[in-house]
Amino acid sequence: MTTPEKVSPHLAIETPVPQQPARRCHTYIALFESVNELDGLQAIDLKSPSLDNCGMSKSTHFKSFLLVFAVFSLIACSGTKKPVEVAPEAPEEVDEVARNRAALATEKGWDIRKFDLNRDNQPDIFKFYGKSGDGEAETMFRKEIDLNHDARIDVVQLFDDSGSKTSEHTDLDFDGRTDEIAHYKDGVLLLREIDFNYDGRIDITKKYVKGTLTLIESDRTGDGKVDTWEYFENGSIARIGVDKDADGVVDVWEQEKTAPPAQAAAETAAPAEEDTATETTEAPAAEAAPESAPADASSSTEAAE
Repeated sequence: MTTPEKVSPHLAIETPVPQQPARRCHTYIALFESVNELDGLQAIDLKSPSLDNCGMSKSTHFKSFLLVFAVFSLIACSGTKKPVEVAPEAPEEVDEVARNRAALATEKGWDIRKFDLNRDNQPDIFKFYGKSGDGEAETMFRKEIDLNHDARIDVVQLFDDSGSKTSEHTDLDFDGRTDEIAHYKDGVLLLREIDFNYDGRIDITKKYVKGTLTLIESDRTGDGKVDTWEYFENGSIARIGVDKDADGVVDVWEQEKTAPPAQAAAETAAPAEEDTATETTEAPAAEAAPESAPADASSSTEAAE
């Protein structure tokens, strides 16, 4: 009588005369070997000729089949790639100064009215009118102005259904492209963006509260990052912050304060001249960068309305 060879507590294999080869046993045993290794048990030698036939029961074959199915299912799931979500493309920004007025009027269903201010038989102002509200009221939605009479638009003003200005687009260097955009809410100026060096990027941003300038943010190095902050109080500059290492944080603060006239006179004037010495201080400019002339010039054309 032969003694069974101890291989695993889960599987005992004798060495009887093989009746019929069972090749699928190799697959099952390979899986069991992995389980045995994880459990710290003795592994099965898959090259042993004793494995040509397995004395597995039907229940063992069924469990092995489930294990094979589970392994391949995990492999299939792990190999499945999630679909890549493509973000929708942002709508292309429209240059209002360069827009085709005829195509725009046709698209919106607006009527264009032309005005010749300098009487050279060339229109200088174009006003676009359309229906708003209940469809009965006529409203001006757009106004184009040629400031230097070169037959090219320099200022474009946009209006909402109530007739309040929403934005103003200005070509500062008369090259047919927008260089400054002013944003309004309920007709009140909120923000002014300026491309100061005409490279297609905003260099100066002016922020307003109730129409009063409060902050100017500037990119003086041309790297596309704000590096200078100018704060205003009561219409005058109060302090200036400068970022010198391009990390977005102020490194140096420049205080704009003037000494009281009496104190300054006492420190600088001679005793005999105390009664007559006076000091005058020049009030700082309200803005670091001058406002563009086209914005003021466009207001002079209101009489044509």
